[in-house]
Amino acid sequence: MSVILEIDPQSQRALEIAFGRNLGRSALEALVTEGHRAGKLSRFQVQQILGLPDRWSAEAWIKDHDAFPPITLHDVISDSANSRRAREV
Repeated sequence: MSVILEIDPQSQRALEIAFGRNLGRSALEALVTEGHRAGKLSRFQVQQILGLPDRWSAEAWIKDHDAFPPITLHDVISDSANSRRAREV
């Protein structure tokens, strides 16, 4: 799939200064970052979309781009319960 954005030359220069010359890749990474943060893309999907070789590369990319989904109260309660069960074993 191709996406075409009409950007005036001045805006293009500003975006290239901010994000580098490969604006297509930058736009893809921005979509993936927000998609993962919003819980719409899994780590595996991040890996596939960006063409990363393995899950560890995907984890590193997510960390480098601060693309973690927000932690919910449910996550905290679940982690606490799992930790408690692990200590009982």
